[in-house]
Amino acid sequence: MMIIPAITVLEGRLVEVKDDSYYLLRDENNDIIPPQDLILALKKEYGIVYVMDIDGMEKNEPNLKVIQSTSPLMPMWLDAGPGDGMVIMDIMIAGVSKTIIGTRNMRDMDLIKEALDMSDNVILSIDYDEKLLSPSQNISDLGMDQLYSEAVELGIKSGIFFDFGRLKTSSSLAMDNIKSMLLRFEEVYVAGIISPSDIDDLEELGVAGIIADFKSLRDWGITGEPADESEELDDEDEWDD
Repeated sequence: MMIIPAITVLEGRLVEVKDDSYYLLRDENNDIIPPQDLILALKKEYGIVYVMDIDGMEKNEPNLKVIQSTSPLMPMWLDAGPGDGMVIMDIMIAGVSKTIIGTRNMRDMDLIKEALDMSDNVILSIDYDEKLLSPSQNISDLGMDQLYSEAVELGIKSGIFFDFGRLKTSSSLAMDNIKSMLLRFEEVYVAGIISPSDIDDLEELGVAGIIADFKSLRDWGITGEPADESEELDDEDEWDD
């Protein structure tokens, strides 16, 4: 089973999410880590990096400059929360390997159609927090199984079960939903806060891979060193281009 490290980028800087706040990611010398440096370090052990672009997710304005400068370094799956076809096109042109379409930004199934008209390199993220996350009742009313079926009919082959509830609590993974996805998609990946105890269970189910946040990997001792301290971001922070 593949392990894919996930990193989070906000306004060009690497951040960690703690208690609904963003903190700059620093190395053992307390220096801010440039995204390029971390991606090159991850490349030594992993074949893919999953990038969560907070600018894209929260403002529908992905940081294309960072994407363009980092996507050539190693294969990148980008989750920038695109909400329309123009943003999807910008992301694809920036050179990512896979574009992630998440239900939390989908207003209708036409977004999947638009993305697949541009490229087959599209993965659907089923965003979940005790229920299907979507800004549209048209999507949320479909129900999980119907959404899976319609996505596959449109041409989606790979899906991610992204358990956002796991980012806030240590609740159990929604295994029944993951099993249902495995019956429909050719490949299923699981994202969120994945614990070492989850790995064997997910591998036994036949999950293709897990998308583990960098902090989890670091805590497991799989890669990198813990930062000595983090600095919470505020409105006065200045960001480098």
